[in-house]
Amino acid sequence: MDVARATSRLTMAYDGSDIKELVYQFVFAFSRLEYSLKEAGFIRRGPRSSALPDWHGFVQRWENNFDGEDNVGELLALAPKRQCVDQDGGTYWLEEGNEIDRSALSSVCLALRTVRNNLFHGGKHGDGNWDDAGRVAALLASAIEVVSALKEIDPEVSAHFLDRY
Repeated sequence: MDVARATSRLTMAYDGSDIKELVYQFVFAFSRLEYSLKEAGFIRRGPRSSALPDWHGFVQRWENNFDGEDNVGELLALAPKRQCVDQDGGTYWLEEGNEIDRSALSSVCLALRTVRNNLFHGGKHGDGNWDDAGRVAALLASAIEVVSALKEIDPEVSAHFLDRY
């Protein structure tokens, strides 16, 4: 399938509405969550001294208070795929699973970041579902629900997310 045709298919959402609105809502919500994490003190130093959200610190702080609420389970069930590189430089897709040694909060945060990374960086070829508008819409909608749930875990994150500080 050529890129123009696939891109055209992706602009039609799951139920005929425009998927662009879901993309906008997700990008807005995800970027607001990362901003709020940093403002609430979940911040780490990245390459070239960049200020990055400290997802690991957030997970460590709250994983024992997170019960894998119902509104985040759908994202894990959809199993966002991560593009990987094999030893020969070829690419393949691997489902992000709920690994045994990973907490529910860690799994859902990883799945959320995988959706974000695929939206911005993923090579959208090589997987049979990359242009499935229904799957893309479902991933975005469930990722938006996850952002909503995650912002409520920490009162300070929630306050910054909602500009209540």
